[in-house]
Amino acid sequence: MHHGHPPEYFNAFSSFFMTLIPLFLGLPKSMYFFYGGNLLLFNGFASFYYHFFLNFLGKQADEISMILISYFSIMGLIHMIHKDSTTKIKKYNLCNTLFAMCFMIFNTEIYFDFLFPYFFGIYVLFLLKCLYHVHRKFEIPMLQNLGLSFFGASCWFVSELYCNQYTQYGHILWHLFFPLGFYRIILDCDEIYNRETLL
Repeated sequence: MHHGHPPEYFNAFSSFFMTLIPLFLGLPKSMYFFYGGNLLLFNGFASFYYHFFLNFLGKQADEISMILISYFSIMGLIHMIHKDSTTKIKKYNLCNTLFAMCFMIFNTEIYFDFLFPYFFGIYVLFLLKCLYHVHRKFEIPMLQNLGLSFFGASCWFVSELYCNQYTQYGHILWHLFFPLGFYRIILDCDEIYNRETLL
């Protein structure tokens, strides 16, 4: 936090954990999840830059890469859920694309900065809905990893909406737990995606 004065040392250096996750666990093979994995690699560096310098460029690099990670992950999940319906894939991917575009447009206006946690929360809820349908369709175990991500996300929301000298450390827990649980789920989905030879 530092009342807007950089650097936020703990938040900055904990960001590198996000880059380490795909380096150690490996990158997905399917196209959409592969893009998301590479963006997570990038996001670790972007988040470090943002928290170290606390400038607008860093904010955009960090938050837009978060939006795009969600965007490509949802695209991959939509292809899994509706693999037998090109029409539904096109319809839901159009909705996904329009939401992501509107989100990024609003995010470039500094006046709307306070809206980011709300918009991102909506996106995460849609992502969870997609994961639920993939879980039901392919019986992928997700509970443990969702628990990790939920804990990290809860810490982040508290630190974003009620930031003080204590809750600011929730952002570090977000960097550690949310991407780890989420990425492990994506790797499980990627394995099924490739096994089912989804194109």
